Amino acid sequence: MNDDVPHDIGYVLGNGPSRDRSRTRYEGVTYGCNSIHTEMGVDVLVCMDTWYQFEVIASGYPAKHKCLFGGYNPIPIDIPPESLNPPHYDIHYYNPKDREFADNWYYYATSAADYEKAKKENYALSYWKPDCGYVCYIPEGYKIKEIDYGVIPIEDLRPPSGAYALQEALKSGHDKIEVFGFDSIAGVFSTSSQLAYKEHDSGDETIIQSRLDKWMSFYKTVTEQFTDIEIIWHKET
Repeated sequence: MNDDVPHDIGYVLGNGPSRDRSRTRYEGVTYGCNSIHTEMGVDVLVCMDTWYQFEVIASGYPAKHKCLFGGYNPIPIDIPPESLNPPHYDIHYYNPKDREFADNWYYYATSAADYEKAKKENYALSYWKPDCGYVCYIPEGYKIKEIDYGVIPIEDLRPPSGAYALQEALKSGHDKIEVFGFDSIAGVFSTSSQLAYKEHDSGDETIIQSRLDKWMSFYKTVTEQFTDIEIIWHKET
């Protein structure tokens, strides 16, 4: 973290409309989620989804900025990706130009069933294919660590990056936390949550409410552990 900024206040920044995109400076320690790295640097960037972690790595952002990734388990460079990819799977190299600078690589895969589900629910990425493994090279010195999951369990519905960003801020010793851009908990979906979950497009209010209730439970679990810290939730004006 930057020692030149005040430590008594932390800012947790989501990607919803209540975060002013024209504001890129905060007088405190900043914790951001997912796509915020394309707009500004934050002291700690939190990403839960592997496909998004690939984007962050390939952008070069972790060369200068601390990142916390969910499920982060890099593989040493001396283990060839082909040795771990299932024999009948294709392999896609996400950032091959970084191979010569890498000391680790990162991997996930989509089975045929995964791919068909993603296509049907409209969240398949452009480079995804059925029965394919994906490799992202991690240049040496990148500032990436696995998230400390703390009090938030990993369940069928993965907790959002925002919940872990908030938890990281709360346990870092700030007197006050201000939260911007967390509009999905009020029913306004941000770009990140829209891409990850398309059910709300169907207009099924039951599905929407069920997901929001679950997400709210994650935030409630976190905040109940830190009742002595003031949290200010900003809403879109």
